[in-house]
Amino acid sequence: MIWAVLLYILVCGIYYNYQERFFFKPTPFGTDAAYQFENANFNVSYSPIIFDSANKFDVARFSPKTDSAKGVVIYFHGNSGNIGTQAKRVEVFTNNGYECWVMDYPGYGRSIGNFDLENIYSAAGQLYKMATAKYGPGQVIIYGFSFGTTIASNLATHKQSKAVILEAPLYNIQSLVKRYLFFIPVNALTKYEIQNNENISRIKAPVTIFHGTEDNTVPYKQSQKLVPLLNPKDKFITIENGTHKDVYTNPVYTDAIKQILGADQ
Repeated sequence: MIWAVLLYILVCGIYYNYQERFFFKPTPFGTDAAYQFENANFNVSYSPIIFDSANKFDVARFSPKTDSAKGVVIYFHGNSGNIGTQAKRVEVFTNNGYECWVMDYPGYGRSIGNFDLENIYSAAGQLYKMATAKYGPGQVIIYGFSFGTTIASNLATHKQSKAVILEAPLYNIQSLVKRYLFFIPVNALTKYEIQNNENISRIKAPVTIFHGTEDNTVPYKQSQKLVPLLNPKDKFITIENGTHKDVYTNPVYTDAIKQILGADQ
């Protein structure tokens, strides 16, 4: 019994003290390094968001190669990788005439600073301000993938947009962690308020959720729990046999994205 109690306390302590390593898996790239995108159907430029000398958010602006853009997709990526690993995902937007602006979080890619959710939310607001300086709110799409859905939904609660797209959203971080550590008091031990459930019903723009049924990273059931919180105008699109990594390649997804963007208008 004593050993069981000690083991329980040890697991709780490991989770509390090292949860950042479980949640966030950045891939740094070097502040002066250059990303290489082969055979890509876009042009790319960079416009960093600078808080101070210690905090800088790298922002890549992917633009269509031909014609003027019809609007911009503000894209928040997942808890791993960096801007360079997201390039393959942005072509669906540039191919349909939209710019796509991708922001790296502190410690990811060329971004520097402390990983702080409030700073990230603030940077997201600054990115929106940059976008609306060039385009009207009716030309802005707010997009989040996986962990990035929580940043997107937070931004969308207080900023206008044409649409909000959430790919593989989690309900909240506690419910996701409980899938693996159901035997410890996750709610009490989790330091971060990473959630969609508190945000989604407050979003005024149309929301579209995409989720693959074979997602083993953020289970399909996570987004299903969000369905009762959606507004009547919102959509939930199931990608049969889709995983966490390939939903964006599915024709159901690409056709729906084209419709949301109004690429033929």
